[in-house]
Amino acid sequence: MPWNVIDPESLQDVGLLSGLGPNELGRVAALLSVERYRRNDLIVAEGAPSDRIFFIRQGSVRVSRSVPGVGEEALAVLGVGSYFGEMSLFGGATTRSADVFADSSTTAYVAYVDDLRALLEADAELSTKFLWGAARTLAERLREANAKVMFLSAAGIFS
Repeated sequence: MPWNVIDPESLQDVGLLSGLGPNELGRVAALLSVERYRRNDLIVAEGAPSDRIFFIRQGSVRVSRSVPGVGEEALAVLGVGSYFGEMSLFGGATTRSADVFADSSTTAYVAYVDDLRALLEADAELSTKFLWGAARTLAERLREANAKVMFLSAAGIFS
């Protein structure tokens, strides 16, 4: 299979898409393109238009924000099967809320939000499965953020 043709089975390890069947994965795969990044490449910049969602196929990315006087503060490191950019799909965000850098050599599958939204609006069953996948991932991310806040609080960072 050529490097730029996406095998729908390769999407099964993406948490957001884990509830989709083979036919549904094929429909999502048809919307995707392949992008490759070298370590430390800027993938998206905070404040840039938020028009694409990224599914990490190989490698990892670092989600971060620049803190005045401190520098880069990593908010999360996302690996294979993770995704980012979904806030524009669900929340109507028009700009990126953070920078995303390739933390290692990274391959991502990328979909335009408008194309993915059109697919979800056209198929209620696929949309429901997709939204359940998003809810699971968002709940996990919230638990991780809560744990980080508790750690920082216990360490006296917020006192």
